Amino acid sequence: MDYSMIALFVFISACAQWVYWDAKKNKIGKVPGKSGFLNMSAGGLGGATFLLWIVTFPLYLIQRKSLLAQAKEQPQEPAGKIVFGICSAIFAVIAVTQIWSATLPACDSPDALRLANQLVAKAPLLKLFGATGEIQNAAEQGYEDSTRICRGFLDTSMGGQMPVNYAVSWHDKAKRMIYVEFLN
Repeated sequence: MDYSMIALFVFISACAQWVYWDAKKNKIGKVPGKSGFLNMSAGGLGGATFLLWIVTFPLYLIQRKSLLAQAKEQPQEPAGKIVFGICSAIFAVIAVTQIWSATLPACDSPDALRLANQLVAKAPLLKLFGATGEIQNAAEQGYEDSTRICRGFLDTSMGGQMPVNYAVSWHDKAKRMIYVEFLN
């Protein structure tokens, strides 16, 4: 699994939360009659950080000292909870969608097992060794180059179990189609 995308979403979320709470605590907000990109409510600042982190967060940090001075002269009651909540919800949906679409199915996922069991049914060598049934107790053994390395077990005609190693990788990531192959 590529954890860099998850880490990025967590980092942006933490930054947005900090901007919102910092602005709220210090009574930084929209000053009537003043213009500027950062002249918005605490919720608006947090929401803008969620949606446009690359611009808003560094600008907020650079302008924070002047925003604090402005807030001392003209404190604003925290507002924008709804804006912040809506932006948070949008960001959460985007994050979950991105993380889900980037995640390769697990070794024991229904799709991976279905494909692996189709290979088992067509493998004459496994039948020669007396393997029967479907793969059981599938587990990930490692992750290399966007490929899950998996091991499961097949029952044998002699009453024991035989290990089966297979790999799960993307065939077409955009269509969420996976490829399963046996390993030596």
